Amino acid sequence: MNEDHWITLVAAIVTVGGLGLLSDLPWFWLLVAGMVVSGVVEFVIREIPPDRDNYDPAKYRLWDAGFGQDSETNNDNN
Repeated sequence: MNEDHWITLVAAIVTVGGLGLLSDLPWFWLLVAGMVVSGVVEFVIREIPPDRDNYDPAKYRLWDAGFGQDSETNNDNN
């Protein structure tokens, strides 16, 4: 599952195109902005489950580490 989501490509293209039209930034800064936006969108897609109550902990490991059932029981004991 190393493939990027198609939405990340669209987000990068829109970012690069929009900044290219609205600013006079050099092309390499446009690409950097596109990569940053693409990375953030990819992270959100892969790590935030659509349904917080019914999700697969193996698929959303970071979410489970921060907000999973184990973290709730550990916080209650403190």
